[in-house]
Amino acid sequence: RGPVRITGIAGSARAWFLLRVMERALDAGKTGGLAVVVPDAESAQELMADWAALEPLLPSVASLGISPLFLPDWEQSLYSSVAPSIKVRLQRAAALAALTGGGHSPFVLFTTPAALVRRTLSAATLTDHSLRLRVGESCGADRAKFMQLLSDSGYLRVDSVVDRGTVAARGELIDVFLPGARFPHRIELFDDVVEKIRTFDPDTQRSHADATEISVLVVPPCRETLINATTASRLREQIKSAADDREVPRSVRDPLLETLREGVYPPASDDWATFCYPETVTAIEHIPAGTTWVRWDDLGCDQAWDARWREEKSLFANASP
Repeated sequence: RGPVRITGIAGSARAWFLLRVMERALDAGKTGGLAVVVPDAESAQELMADWAALEPLLPSVASLGISPLFLPDWEQSLYSSVAPSIKVRLQRAAALAALTGGGHSPFVLFTTPAALVRRTLSAATLTDHSLRLRVGESCGADRAKFMQLLSDSGYLRVDSVVDRGTVAARGELIDVFLPGARFPHRIELFDDVVEKIRTFDPDTQRSHADATEISVLVVPPCRETLINATTASRLREQIKSAADDREVPRSVRDPLLETLREGVYPPASDDWATFCYPETVTAIEHIPAGTTWVRWDDLGCDQAWDARWREEKSLFANASP
């Protein structure tokens, strides 16, 4: 069946319609997801709030415990002088990880046209930089190597884990806060064997006594662009080549190249996926086959895309040497 155009739905009725679409898909035996494309982040947040408020009215959907995913675009162009938002970086990383690692579980994704077409790491690269931990099994490395693997996946080492995207080690305990998790996780090791995985309160640093026991934990990357031992050399070569092709002065090029070291992320490096990896894809390639697509407000999506594209071209031209 081809695309279907529907008009006359406004307000919270939009979220109710999406819930019914999901319900019909489940009744038909489909296990895929729902991808909703809207003009901007504000529209996505509004729809997500309405979805959460109305979902309990449909038990067949509510019983699945679906947590809506949000894949935003960068709030500012990466060619601007404003630093990229850490919140947006983590939201994008969480959504891509959930789409790649969710298997055939139902999902609902809210996103925008600009967010969908950003080049990013492939599903294979994301999986290669994800760590799968199972209680009672080896984590595949000693504590020092394990911490290095987490750093290679974009996590920032800190003394105490409070914010998403950070990791800390205390004795045989490793705390890590995944980009899409509600609470951080505490991994208890004996040598290289995972003995226990628990969630804990980042404010008190105490484990949740009443939390459900966790037997398997997948730790995905918390960045789309990863600067580590595997990628740093290629990144330098690609940026040097691009700078030389555009005749960027060495006085501009060389200071940037000198900052490119493992675990160091210069401003705007979040959009350097095409320099880091031999293969990149758009977010569209991360969305499973069989997904139902809904584009809300055709005209608004087209106008938002045109405006963003004009802004990107203008800022790129002004940033050129």
